[in-house]
Amino acid sequence: FMEKLIFVQGPPGAGKSTLSRDAITAIGAEYELTVRRPLRFLPVGAHVRSILRGDAPSRFSALVEAEGEAIGALRLCTPFTVHQIVQEHLSTHETPGTTIVDGYPRDMELIQMLQYSELAQEIQVLGNVEVQVDDELSINRQLDRRSVDGHPVCDLSTARRRTAEYRNNTHHVVEAVREIWGGELVDGARPILQAGLSFTNILRTILRV
Repeated sequence: FMEKLIFVQGPPGAGKSTLSRDAITAIGAEYELTVRRPLRFLPVGAHVRSILRGDAPSRFSALVEAEGEAIGALRLCTPFTVHQIVQEHLSTHETPGTTIVDGYPRDMELIQMLQYSELAQEIQVLGNVEVQVDDELSINRQLDRRSVDGHPVCDLSTARRRTAEYRNNTHHVVEAVREIWGGELVDGARPILQAGLSFTNILRTILRV
């Protein structure tokens, strides 16, 4: 049993979830028919928040509750907790497939954990797609975004803080992921139809469909 992973990275508000879902809708059935593997989506932040709300059962709910204040402020859990939650989610599927993972990994420790999982043949990373937008657009989209996937609407100070955290603490991790597993870039500032076409074509190449 080996789940294949594709990472989708980028700042908050870049459009990662929207582009991923649209791409799965466009090519999911074809992929399942030709490669005989289901194509799935895991928005990590949304999944962690659903565990905190009690909507998604998890063996690690106590750890999530202990870190609830940070999660409520739109931060993720500690690297170990996030990795355990992702691994747990992937192991719940009876049929091996390919999962597009949104917003993961976001820490150098997580990269090391993923490399160990690959060596243990628990997962196989197929590639990485980075959706790029500038800081101003990231902030504006966060302010305009309605609550989706349990994602609370944020104020200006939260949007600015999250964007700064991505630039200062996360972007170098995304660059490291690209160096290890390869990666493609998508201009998330383009109109959704253009960005979506680019994203879907890149995903087709990675999946070889």
